[in-house]
Amino acid sequence: MAKSSKETLQRLDRCETSFPVGLENLFDPQPDLRNLFPSKINMNSSSTIISYNQNCNEKSKRLIVRRNTFDSNTLENMKDLMNYTLKYLVTVASTKSEDDIAKNTIRTTKQFLNHSLYKENHQWISSDKNHGDYDITFILPLNTAKNDAIYISMINQG
Repeated sequence: MAKSSKETLQRLDRCETSFPVGLENLFDPQPDLRNLFPSKINMNSSSTIISYNQNCNEKSKRLIVRRNTFDSNTLENMKDLMNYTLKYLVTVASTKSEDDIAKNTIRTTKQFLNHSLYKENHQWISSDKNHGDYDITFILPLNTAKNDAIYISMINQG
């Protein structure tokens, strides 16, 4: 709690000096998710795709590593980020009807990653690649009646 309190006080101080821009960041997840990654990692040089799937057999989150292009520390930090993402998505999924989950989950995931990881309005582009073409894939099951899941894949181009 002391660590979170210290972070909150620092955020309040930043809000005081840069109001109103800093105020929107006051209630961001703690720790600052962007700080999970070493400064030498340029997440903007990583290509990311997101898809929504039903009838997923996975019952718990899973990371598939196809190529070791991210160092082990970065992968551990990505796992932490995906834990936050999953908690956020489960909350969103539980407040939506089954029909609304499909159309809102991708948008919500992109917004969360833009805000928490990229800290900007990241340009999401369509890709003809599938998740198997990427270095890593996170599978985040939402534990809904239709076994919905989000797949997030990244390739390190940096």
